[in-house]
Amino acid sequence: MAGTTPKSIDMAAGRIVYLDEKANDTQRAALASVANTVLLFANSATIKRVGTKTARITQQWTQDGVSVQIGDEATFRALFIMGIDGLKSNRG
Repeated sequence: MAGTTPKSIDMAAGRIVYLDEKANDTQRAALASVANTVLLFANSATIKRVGTKTARITQQWTQDGVSVQIGDEATFRALFIMGIDGLKSNRG
């Protein structure tokens, strides 16, 4: 589903990862560390650095899907997949 990974913007030899503004300083540092480790490991040939930016991140659930809004930067939307029985799966 789109929006399950951090939204990022390409920049010269790096990326910016958006962190939820509700995270405290300790959480923000841990999230930045994880983002750096994962993105640099997975893309070591193309990414040289990872920056972070704080944004208001909100999720909205409807009967048919979910959307994630990252500040004024981006919106991700996904529709739920219906089963053959016509029933929607539970959200967890």
